[in-house]
Formats: sequence, structure tokens, C-alpha cells
Amino acid sequence: MSDFNPILSGGVLREGINPFLRAGDHDLERLSLDVLKLPAKAELPGRTERSEALAVILSGVLTASAGKAGRVSTRKKSPTTDGHFVWDSIGRRLSPAEGAAYSFYLPPGSCFTMWGEREATVALISARASEGPEIQLITPEKAEPPPRERWRLILGSAFAAESLVVAERAIPEGGSLSFRGAGNVCEAILYLRLFSTVPGAPAAADAAAQATAQAPASAPSPVPPPPLPAKLFGGGPLRGACGIPLPDGAAVGLARGSARGGFTVELEKGVSGYVLLALASGDRSACAGALAEG
Repeated sequence: MSDFNPILSGGVLREGINPFLRAGDHDLERLSLDVLKLPAKAELPGRTERSEALAVILSGVLTASAGKAGRVSTRKKSPTTDGHFVWDSIGRRLSPAEGAAYSFYLPPGSCFTMWGEREATVALISARASEGPEIQLITPEKAEPPPRERWRLILGSAFAAESLVVAERAIPEGGSLSFRGAGNVCEAILYLRLFSTVPGAPAAADAAAQATAQAPASAPSPVPPPPLPAKLFGGGPLRGACGIPLPDGAAVGLARGSARGGFTVELEKGVSGYVLLALASGDRSACAGALAEG
């Protein structure tokens, strides 16, 4: 029996907080993933409780405020002497595959508020922790630039988080990416976005609904949806194994046993993609090192 047993979640985003994966569910011990859909002119508060967190702006523009106590407002000036920060108009991507992300780090016990200047999508990755460094904005210039066709480290070994490592990577049309794993020391969450490269083609998430809607009324059963354009394989580089089909917006949790040998994501022709990958471990240097090696 295979040790590769991914936990599948994700799907179509609704306005507000979409809780996709939670530490304590299934075999995940540390990591959680929420994806936030923030309409223009809307405000969304939150707190980190007993976790450190990284908020990664996948697309859109927002103003964010963060502090250590109480509900914080995006109306205060930044920074103040009480450790309250406000970052105006952060985020510049129309889609997550367009350049490097803006993000901000939150230690345990932080409060935050986000206000959408334009509609924005944010991945909030949390890892259980007892402490962490100070609240900090991570601009695209601060992220560790990747060598050709490798991961861009947003939260790498140079950052003194307690257990969290976060990286992102675009996948070219019809291409693939791999993470070789870091032994039995870390667990992982990956969040996948897919984009059609065929002009005028429907989005991957809309294709099945469109096919069903166009089925004749007398048809005995709905028209089968088209094949999903991405597959997940365990064990790093492909070796002819059967992959697990993934839709746009898939969130995948890998407990330590499943993350041990790494994984590969492979796309069909006509589709490009983006993967946000979070790792959590007591040995952050091993996880960051595995990402740096591709």
C-alpha cells in the first residue's frame, strides 16, 4: 500500500474566508490553509491565535493592518509605537502567476484586518507555533529569487519563523513541477491555480458546468465532464504511476508520511498553472534546502 495519501480539499471560492485544510484534521499536525476572497471596499478581520501565519496576496490590491492586541483598523498610520502596522495598496498581480507575491508575516497572538481596494484573493497559511519574529511585510524584492525553473522562497531559511517555510512557482503551459521531499521531517500543503492558454476557451472550473448545461433535455444522464487538466503524482519525478486528477483551486494536504518522498504536478497541453507550497517542520533548514534544490 502506498505511503502517498493526499488530503484533498479546495474548490470554488466564496466571499469571505474559505477554510480548506485544518491542523488536527486527518493526519495534519501543524499546517492550516484558508483562502480569503475579499470584495472591493470590503473589510475582513482575523487573528492568528496559537499559530504563526503568512498572508500571501494571490491577486488584487488591498490595505492591511496588523498588531499584537485587540481588533486593528486599517485607518491607523504605520508603524506606530505600539507595534501596529498599516501597509497601503499592497499587491499588484492580476493573477498569481504574474510575478512575485506581496505577503506579510504574523507571529502567534496577532490580529489583522484587510480592506480590499480592488477585489483580492489571499492565501492565509498557518502553522502551530509558540513564538515567532515580529510582524513584517515581505515585498517581492525581499523574496529569494529562484534559479531558472525553481521555487521562489517567500519565507525561507533566512527568515526566523519557528516552523513555517513558504514558496511559490509558476508552471508553464503543458509543463510540470516537482518537490523532491525532505525526508520524514515536514508536512506540506499545496494550493493550485490553473489557467487556460487557449484563446476563448472556458475556465477549467466552468467546463464541466457548461457541458452539463448544454446536454439535451432527453439525455438519460448528464454529459460527462471533460478530463481535469492537472494530475498529482507521489514520489517526485514521474515514473509512469497513475496520477490523481486535480481541478483549479485544489488544496492538497500531505502529512509527514505522504510528503516524505515529494510530489510532481503535471499539466495537460493548453493549461498553465501556479502552485503555492507551505511546509512546516522543526527542521526548517532541511525543508528550505529541499526547495532551493528544486
